[in-house]
Amino acid sequence: MTWPSGSVDTTDTDSGTDSPAAARADILDLEQKVNLIIAHVSSYIQGLLDDANAAAAQATLGLVPGTNVEAWDADLDALAALGSTGIAVRSAANTWLQRAIAGTANQITLTNGDGVSGNPTVSLPSAITLPGSLTMAGLLDLGSTGQIKFPSTQNASANLNTLDDYERGNFTPSLGGTTTYNTQVAAYTKIGNRVFYEIILSVASIGTGSTTTISGLPFTPNSIQTHSARVTTGSATNIVSSYGTTNGGLLTVQIFSRTAASAADAANAIFANGATVNISGVLNT
Repeated sequence: MTWPSGSVDTTDTDSGTDSPAAARADILDLEQKVNLIIAHVSSYIQGLLDDANAAAAQATLGLVPGTNVEAWDADLDALAALGSTGIAVRSAANTWLQRAIAGTANQITLTNGDGVSGNPTVSLPSAITLPGSLTMAGLLDLGSTGQIKFPSTQNASANLNTLDDYERGNFTPSLGGTTTYNTQVAAYTKIGNRVFYEIILSVASIGTGSTTTISGLPFTPNSIQTHSARVTTGSATNIVSSYGTTNGGLLTVQIFSRTAASAADAANAIFANGATVNISGVLNT
């Protein structure tokens, strides 16, 4: 197109006559005014009006698809169609959904999972329940609490490198029958399949109680085992040494001793009125 030049005529020419010749004159006058107005349009707009198609107009406007203007894309249409709030997720080609991050009770605590009110925040609850094993690649630091809790009923493991139980408490040792005591105390600590225990018995009156066997162990030993037994006062037999033994399947400790006159150990009577015995040992369970 050839653009006219010149100044805009501000004179309103109208023949005022309703005849073909006069109408033609009026149209020519209007055309002149339009051309003169166009002459004052910038060359930028002139070039845009001269463009033959949309691609040429984009080039004139400096719009380059993929660079400073996004070309049409079905994925963008799908994003534009989202009508709710939350995190946009591309679930398939040209398909978008809105999702929210969720936590798991007693495992992961999550705040603002859809990101609407702020950044999603992930944290651990004060009490965590793990659904499976925990593998540590480094040091397990228990911090200021410094405690590990085991269940009240042992979940025994066949793995030689697995600690599966810990417990500590008290139990009541007894000679049975009508025995009365000045002191009748005992305590134990169980670590895995080992039970460390200590018994102190001081007899007030032996009555019909046993003179050699203490019952009431908190755990059943799985074999014959030997334990330290020290008679401090009032032994029913004059002995030079003593020790305790446990038998597999029995919750008892039997005291064996040796006298000055005998070179063999025997189940000599130990407990009597006023006798005090300290026993300590380790049970294999």
